[in-house]
Amino acid sequence: MRFPKPAPKTIAGPILALLTLVLSACGTVYPQAERTDLNGTSWALSELNGHPLQLPPGTGTPTMAFSDGMVRGSDGCNRFQGSFEQRDGRLAFGPLAATRRFCEEPVAGIEQGFNRALQTHTGYRFKNGKLELLDGERVLARFSGK
Repeated sequence: MRFPKPAPKTIAGPILALLTLVLSACGTVYPQAERTDLNGTSWALSELNGHPLQLPPGTGTPTMAFSDGMVRGSDGCNRFQGSFEQRDGRLAFGPLAATRRFCEEPVAGIEQGFNRALQTHTGYRFKNGKLELLDGERVLARFSGK
């Protein structure tokens, strides 16, 4: 008695299904969770009082870097450092020590607006990967991650 020869087993079907699944995931964009902690982050000013930052050539971008309860950076003209506290949805800056170089316009205006935002903001939020300092719902300063 002869038994019919079994059909050869193939693994092409499962491999093809797995390959299709992997390749389809490559085009999928998963949203990142918004950041909540400033510690260990660095930011560059991108907008001030609702206007995109426009710097003259050769001018430094205002920045802030947060680490271990300290903030360090530049307002575009002078360097600064001091303490910060982020707690219960609030961001507070301690006294900030800064250099006192003279700056001409338009850098002086950017410097003043940047420092005013640090001193007078009433809140902050992370939105679309950016840090925003707020006065109520009005954005005083918007920063992009560095």
